[in-house]
Amino acid sequence: MSKKKKRNPKVVKTIQLLNVNAPPRVDEDFLNYHEHTDCEDDHIPNISDRSPFLDIDFPMISGFVIDPMHTVHGGSFLRLLEGLVKVPAEGKLSNHLLARVDKKLSLFKACKPIEFDRFVRSFTECVSKYKHHELRHFLYYLIYPVFHDVLDEHMLDHAMKLHEGMLLLGGFNPNPIPQEDIDLSSQILKQYAKDHHEKFKFPIRFSTHETIHVPDDCENFKCGVECMTAYVFENFERIFRQILRSGNLVIEQMTNRLIERSKFILPTNYDGLILTQFEEMTRESQKVELMFSDQSVVLGFNEKKKRISIPYICYH
Repeated sequence: MSKKKKRNPKVVKTIQLLNVNAPPRVDEDFLNYHEHTDCEDDHIPNISDRSPFLDIDFPMISGFVIDPMHTVHGGSFLRLLEGLVKVPAEGKLSNHLLARVDKKLSLFKACKPIEFDRFVRSFTECVSKYKHHELRHFLYYLIYPVFHDVLDEHMLDHAMKLHEGMLLLGGFNPNPIPQEDIDLSSQILKQYAKDHHEKFKFPIRFSTHETIHVPDDCENFKCGVECMTAYVFENFERIFRQILRSGNLVIEQMTNRLIERSKFILPTNYDGLILTQFEEMTRESQKVELMFSDQSVVLGFNEKKKRISIPYICYH
């Protein structure tokens, strides 16, 4: 009889950062990372291949934003949710508890304010397919009501650290955030990353570690965290996807479509997207009306659609 061959154990290839106490890199030391042959940080294979940003004295570390959309919403938070759904070593919930989460999300879907373009889909079936808007909605608004009687006390407290740390960073506020809020957020997010590894024994992936540096950008760029996300860029990118029909004569295509939009006064939203649905046009007109009025915010309930209507408020 032939002996069965032993299978080699699967090697887990995951970048893990095991602490939050390493000294931060600074702009002045950037050249040391690739110009010294004995440097441990071998960023590029050719030490003469300098970044063109160096020629204009651009800060090569602090000058680049750590995008919270990909780092927090689509990074550490998404991975936390995926662990709860399908990874036993990262807190996978029982089928009974997962069904409870899905039931709650279906309830919140029925009560979704009309100003929220997306609802959060099934937790069990769609967690890995969540759009970034769904993840942000989940993290900022739904995390506690969804998980407060599902997760145990320690795990709920752990998840809420990510929620609290992000809320302290000012959201869409374009003005400087109070330093005490930034310091508290940094402390909370560092504790989140530390507990992730030491308390729960979950792997600290790159995005989980990078979350602790998000408050630094709020301090450096003097604005709320959501003013530095890629949401606006990706929304604006939709304009080009709508305009361009091929890779031929790109500039001419864009020029013609923009002239048409201006000539025929096509309705657009705040970031320039042409509105094609009646619901979108109605919502944008309500925003403009409220922007120039002093009326109070009144909650309404549409029995037919079973939705709570919260009028949009524009902060100047």
